[in-house]
Amino acid sequence: MNKQDQLIHNSLPLIAAGLGDKLGVRITVSGNQAWTDGKTINIPDFNIKSKEHKDAVLGFVSHEAAHLKFDSFNLQGDFSSTALKNYWNIFEDLRIENAMIESMVGTKNWINQIWINRQNDGSRPPIQTDAKPASCICELLLMTCRVKHRGQTHLQPYLDAAEDAFCLNLGFKLYIQVNNLLSSELPNLSSSKDAYDLAVKVNTLINEFDPDEGEPDEPSPDSSSDTPEDSNPDDSASPDESNEPDSSDETEEGPGQANDAESEEPNSQGSDDSQSSSVEPEQPVESEGNNSSSNSTSSGQQESNQPTSEQIRASIKAANDSTEMFDDMSSFAQSLEVLAEANPEQSRVSLPEVINVDPISGTRWGIDSNVNSTSSQITAKLQSIVEDEMRVRCRTKSSGLKLNSKTLHRYAVNDARLFKQKSKKLQIDTVVEVCVDNSGSMTSRNLMSTAREAQLALAKALSRINGVGIGASAFPDSDCDRNILNLLDEGESVNKLAMRYHKVDGRGGSTPTASALWHCIRKVCSSRKHHKVIIIITDGYPNGGQREELARLVCKATKSGITVIGVAIGTISSSKQAFYQYFPNALFIQDIRELKSELFKVAKDILVTR
Repeated sequence: MNKQDQLIHNSLPLIAAGLGDKLGVRITVSGNQAWTDGKTINIPDFNIKSKEHKDAVLGFVSHEAAHLKFDSFNLQGDFSSTALKNYWNIFEDLRIENAMIESMVGTKNWINQIWINRQNDGSRPPIQTDAKPASCICELLLMTCRVKHRGQTHLQPYLDAAEDAFCLNLGFKLYIQVNNLLSSELPNLSSSKDAYDLAVKVNTLINEFDPDEGEPDEPSPDSSSDTPEDSNPDDSASPDESNEPDSSDETEEGPGQANDAESEEPNSQGSDDSQSSSVEPEQPVESEGNNSSSNSTSSGQQESNQPTSEQIRASIKAANDSTEMFDDMSSFAQSLEVLAEANPEQSRVSLPEVINVDPISGTRWGIDSNVNSTSSQITAKLQSIVEDEMRVRCRTKSSGLKLNSKTLHRYAVNDARLFKQKSKKLQIDTVVEVCVDNSGSMTSRNLMSTAREAQLALAKALSRINGVGIGASAFPDSDCDRNILNLLDEGESVNKLAMRYHKVDGRGGSTPTASALWHCIRKVCSSRKHHKVIIIITDGYPNGGQREELARLVCKATKSGITVIGVAIGTISSSKQAFYQYFPNALFIQDIRELKSELFKVAKDILVTR
């Protein structure tokens, strides 16, 4: 992996911005806090450790973006309790994730990776049976959603633990009712209102649950004791009546004892013979009795593990009174914040929002006539450099496949340098992003005109060279300092650039150079061109909060193989050492006429890929 690939893959702001474009949501990366305001998602800045870590971060971003994309924040619900809010949040997470996966299939593996990583590193263990009732309920709802309705089968052990904890705290009967409700309702979630309605149903079911209701329908000690009393007269009469012809000999007790073998205690009165004769038929009966007693023992153990009615009522009340929020994604966000706090190069500057400027015809002619001459001279100068650098030179070597006829005489003096070898042909495969300062200070001393002319002259000159792609932008937007103006994309005609200068009026309220550089890096990294160059034309230093970030970002981009050139215009051009602190590769001009000679110093760095 080359240096540029390392920047693309390891720079979280670029990853998040690219994903935001695909998802249709604005995503920024800065600071050490994760937050959203309903329009923008910000994730803390930290170093990605591995592909699995990167996928989990993309999963988190996809999850949060789904809340914005599928209108989670538009719900007008009456959350009368924390429990109701927790239930809705669980069901809403399921709904928006399924909707996001249907919209963009690749997000499924990303979101799953969050849980896989936490499962593998042990940071998210299964619930314990001694957990609070509120946690038991939420965990059962969460894992039922994820395992049965999101297909995250690797979380089955978590679901098993959740079921055990729920049953031990709130009983098996309530578990069955909740599970039946979820099975019928979860597949039908299509809106936040549906998720809210289901949360209300679950909350009502739990709060109105009566542990004693329905038990009389089942065999109870009272009903079982009443039944024999009602049936004994008939049962005792019928055997006597039916056995009268066959039981003339009252000493035949075998059948009677066989029938009595199921009684709890055998008759202790009788002869020794009858006792000894009753032992043999009782042995198999005892065996059957042991099986039945073992079954009754296991069922007794299950019943003993079930909570009492009072315990269930107490658990339901505790769950309803709980004020603890249950949001499993928030714990993952907190882990990202911990990583961000440990990041020594934490970014405090996020990518700006991009405003694409529409061209207006009729605004180009004045500036075009001013720069045409300069751009032509720059083009001629650059072309001469290109021709010189692109010329294929030959040299002789002591080995090879092709002899150089002009050096055969060397053989007579034992000089083996007889073979011709061509040097490697240099390629021009470059994208250049030219960004101009649009702050208020540019209006003094006609600097704004100089900056626009320099940008247009560079764009026109470079666009005439084969293999060079041109982009242009300006910062900040006059209407909002957090925005940047996108003036020209790679592949567009340079003639449209001057038509978009109606927005470049030098009325920006600040100089967010670091934010602008992030935008430029993003644009050149999205290009297929191998060599990437950024030129920033400015008359001053960046905002106080962006100076350290600008120097760090220029250094990072340079190490990643991106050429960053600062062009200082106006009085700042006389403070070269101060400007070099931000742009080690810099040009200094007072007007557009000096651009040709200054540009010659860095022309090779701009054009030629080595």
